[in-house]
Amino acid sequence: MSFLLPICFPSARKPHAPSQQLSEKAHLRQLRTQETACTIASTLLGAKSTGRDLDAQIHSIVHQAGGWYEALALAVIHALVRGFQDGKLVMNVAMKAAWQRATACADGVGGFVSKHPVWTAAIVTVVVLGVLVLLAPYVLEWVGFGALGPVEGEFRVERGSRGMG
Repeated sequence: MSFLLPICFPSARKPHAPSQQLSEKAHLRQLRTQETACTIASTLLGAKSTGRDLDAQIHSIVHQAGGWYEALALAVIHALVRGFQDGKLVMNVAMKAAWQRATACADGVGGFVSKHPVWTAAIVTVVVLGVLVLLAPYVLEWVGFGALGPVEGEFRVERGSRGMG
């Protein structure tokens, strides 16, 4: 599944020394997070249906990675956003349906998406969040979102709202 890695995280496979700001251990953790995120993104993209089977596949990947953590959830979102922005991703049935529903919702407010193509990056992010609500809502829980939006009192949400996210 790491064939998506260069698409999702273009700098991940470039031969370079770890950043001076990151220790070797932190650099390796970051690479593992990116690889796991790409595997989850590939699983979502290849899903033929939603439900227990898809959840079991994702939970198995996450279990092998040591469990959910905020950086992994954010990396999944980043991987999908980056892939959709590049237009290089192939979607199976479940992802196509979720993408169409999320796009319709994003465009439903006065045709905003159609009228403002310059806002593509922000709109793709909103659509990806909508796709995750439909296919894997637990990813969003790890970055502080519940069914009705940001969860009050969640550290992750508070930190993001102060511009430190």
